[in-house]
Amino acid sequence: MSWTLPTPGWLYYIFLVIAIVAIASILLKKGSRNKKIISAIFTVAVLAIVAYFINKPTKISVTQTEIAINNRHIAYDQIAEVAIMKAGQEGSYQPTMRVGGTAVGKLRTGHYKLKNGKRAYLAVWLEDRLLRIVAQDSSIYLVAPKEFDGFLTELQKHITVTPDTIGGIKP
Repeated sequence: MSWTLPTPGWLYYIFLVIAIVAIASILLKKGSRNKKIISAIFTVAVLAIVAYFINKPTKISVTQTEIAINNRHIAYDQIAEVAIMKAGQEGSYQPTMRVGGTAVGKLRTGHYKLKNGKRAYLAVWLEDRLLRIVAQDSSIYLVAPKEFDGFLTELQKHITVTPDTIGGIKP
């Protein structure tokens, strides 16, 4: 099964307003017609690239042998620890700084620095719970699709998920 972290809808409206303002300011600017056309084409190309990345959702998949987060595949036999954490009570695993990723509304994806100084890959739709996965190579993943209960039920068919002592919650 797979889950997708959706892009917040209001982000599309902001992008559209920025695109309209950018193109209008180019076309209303004084100067030769050729320069305006070249500038408008360049602006549209840049906006198309940005739109592609805005619309590129994070996909989380659970299969018989692994959990996949976009292009990161974690085989179940390579997982050292899996625990459910309560959002806001992550303790030393709390993300403190975005290193390379996205933070828009409730969506958090990409690489983040944690309170304990380590780095983690996040694929999180912020609600009340998230899943901490620590691989045998010390890679850390914090995962929480919008439909967390369905994700957890599917994952528990393949591996044992325990409540975290930090969050103190049960699966």
